[in-house]
Amino acid sequence: MKNYPLTQADAAQSGSMTVKNLLQWERKFNSKPLLFILSILITASFGKLSAQCNLNCIQNVQVAINESGIAEITPNVLLTQYPVPGCSTNIAIEIKDGNGKLYPTTLTCNELGMTFNVKVTDLSNGNFCSSKLALIDQIKPQITPINLTMFCSDPKSPDLVGYPTVADNCGPISSDKLNYTDTYVDLPCKT
Repeated sequence: MKNYPLTQADAAQSGSMTVKNLLQWERKFNSKPLLFILSILITASFGKLSAQCNLNCIQNVQVAINESGIAEITPNVLLTQYPVPGCSTNIAIEIKDGNGKLYPTTLTCNELGMTFNVKVTDLSNGNFCSSKLALIDQIKPQITPINLTMFCSDPKSPDLVGYPTVADNCGPISSDKLNYTDTYVDLPCKT
């Protein structure tokens, strides 16, 4: 491809032009419309790249809180594929409850059982998708029983002998949340 002098015949013969050649052509022919066309082509090229970005949200997502009682809501939790080809990694996540109240991307035990509307947006081009998110807790509480020996005549009420210790990822469970049932087996007592 020639750099100097560039004519319309040169451009037609080469079948393509570089930006440098287009600018030379503009200077040679004093063609201001050419610069305008060049800017449109560059803008269209970048627009084409952005238009290829297709975010696909998982429609209904259940997210479990971890052992610390939190759940980080990230793009890889909400999208069918992340990173998404053709999209930037500049992703915004908007989490709202049914009343439109906005929540952070770190959810806690306080939001257990709630359902959220989530919008995932590629900030480079405005493309977005939506999802429903439910926060769940799948970690069972840890129960540590009291180890003691009792005689037949000893009181058996947990208020007197004590309750087991119960720990959960969403905080301690007080004894008023525990149910007590006594199973009595009649055995011969020898005193």
